Amino acid sequence: IDLEDVVARFKAGLSVEVGDSVPSAAYVKMAKEIDGMERAIERLTPQCPGEIAAGVELVLEGLHLNKRLNKDRIGGKAQYRG
Repeated sequence: IDLEDVVARFKAGLSVEVGDSVPSAAYVKMAKEIDGMERAIERLTPQCPGEIAAGVELVLEGLHLNKRLNKDRIGGKAQYRG
């Protein structure tokens, strides 16, 4: 899956916080606002906001592990940035 649009948004200054205390609705909004994110998670065929949240976190963590995004721990949350 081409994730260059997602990475480009973060390189342009986007940062997001994810974690257990972030509501699923925020992830749904995130998926719509980050170019390429909906396309990246559509193969997972998410059926509910919780599955969308899991898909967004999967993509972000994968990009971090492949050294495409930076990740910082802030309390019980993680912040991803370019």
